[in-house]
Amino acid sequence: MSITETFYPVLVEILVEDHSAFNRLDLGCGMCMEKMTFDSEDEICEPDNEAGLHSHAYILPCGHMFCFSCCAKLMVLNRDSERLHKCPTCRYDLHHSYCKCPHNMGALFHPKLNGEKFEAMEARMREAYNLRCICLRCHMEAFLRALRVIATYRFDYLQLLRDRQFLAVTVKYGTTRWETADTQGLRPIKTLPTSPELLQLFEMVANGLIEMHGLDPFFEFELHLYEDRTDDRTQSDYLTQQGLKTYVQTRVLTTRVQGQELAHYLALTLADAWLSDESFLAYVEELRVRDSVFLEMMLEDTQDSESSELEEGEGGESESD
Repeated sequence: MSITETFYPVLVEILVEDHSAFNRLDLGCGMCMEKMTFDSEDEICEPDNEAGLHSHAYILPCGHMFCFSCCAKLMVLNRDSERLHKCPTCRYDLHHSYCKCPHNMGALFHPKLNGEKFEAMEARMREAYNLRCICLRCHMEAFLRALRVIATYRFDYLQLLRDRQFLAVTVKYGTTRWETADTQGLRPIKTLPTSPELLQLFEMVANGLIEMHGLDPFFEFELHLYEDRTDDRTQSDYLTQQGLKTYVQTRVLTTRVQGQELAHYLALTLADAWLSDESFLAYVEELRVRDSVFLEMMLEDTQDSESSELEEGEGGESESD
């Protein structure tokens, strides 16, 4: 009799109890209803890579199995339509718990319950089940914003800022160039030289990120000066950056040495923050509070400036009368 079970924990029990069951596997995908395959040459590819998709049986973290092609296409559909990605059978979350970005983590099913292929399958299942709370893309955004704060604490960079200008850090990793969302579509005014001391702080912070996501330690950092020329861009991103600048200039950075010490302290704090989900979430909460302070400071400065201009205008009118 054919074996049609597609819930991995139950299927494993069947294969362990009856070694001949391997020859009677007839697994159908619950999404496309086509027969799933077990070709040992199949590999996992990015969900957007349509040419690399195949019908190999794919195990999701919850244990339900569908063909790899359907799993990838469902993830892309939910991502593009901004819906939470879940298992179509049990509604198990297939997204990162913090950023809510979908993932296609799982493992290609190998029915022979031994050997390197099986061990690799089990290892990937453990990785999928213990997924980090934030995806690499969102983590990189937080990482680059943190590096910008460190650079802003350095007096030699802070003193370069004029009016609506701000600092931003980019990272090149392999063929990918990462940048913060608020610099997309903007061209840098200038690429700034990065001192060995600042690079050392960047690398210190990067170590936790590299360990958290299993990356190779080959980051290329660049520090840029941007200017926000968009008339309607008065939202919290820009104001927070200006609030940070005001905070550092007026309340923190009384000396160059103090700024260097603060940058070093922040780098140490961030290096620890990347090491676990718990420490990262604690850091995010601190960041939220800090940004609200910076935003409030900037709004206060803006209101004070507008009040001063209004008073000067009224004074001029009185004198003319």
